[in-house]
Amino acid sequence: MEIIIEQHKFDKGANLLKEYESSYILTFAEIGFSMLSHYLGPHTHEVDYPGNEHEMERLRSIVEAAVEEANKLGKLGTLYPEFPISMLRRRYFRKYRVIEQMLLTDETKMKAEQVMADFKTNIEEFIELNQSTIRATHILVDFCVGDSHQIPHSYHWAVMEAFIRSEKDSVVEKVILLQNPPRPCTYGCINYRRPDRN
Repeated sequence: MEIIIEQHKFDKGANLLKEYESSYILTFAEIGFSMLSHYLGPHTHEVDYPGNEHEMERLRSIVEAAVEEANKLGKLGTLYPEFPISMLRRRYFRKYRVIEQMLLTDETKMKAEQVMADFKTNIEEFIELNQSTIRATHILVDFCVGDSHQIPHSYHWAVMEAFIRSEKDSVVEKVILLQNPPRPCTYGCINYRRPDRN
């Protein structure tokens, strides 16, 4: 298994979708101006035309149900098999995007530890679902919120550790984690590859 952290290419728009079109998407549950809507776009555009309102409404209800399951129940939300997309709850990346500062403060440390435990549980749920049902070999993890907020390293490390732990029996060959470019912008990537594989 290969795990790569890449800089997000927000300016590529539709070309970004084409670049990762063979990947299964793991993002966060937010409808509107969000990465979920971005990745849903090509799938919904195929059926969004006059006279097909019933199908659009059916797909919209599937998305809304999955978003609600993730955000209100704290479970992994998934659009599979309708769309190659699963999602974690929104609050990890909105309310708790300063998780690392919270872990260092006595007043918020206990809450932050619980948030991290929940996050890790959701990642493990996704890995188990992929192994048992989805069987995707390429995973794209995109937790970016706009182009300015950095994703906490704790989240990316938790994702990497979970995939590495599951590697022995996993069908996954490649995981790409997208990160916002730092300011000032520098490009490049950080790679993990199991030592016994070229």
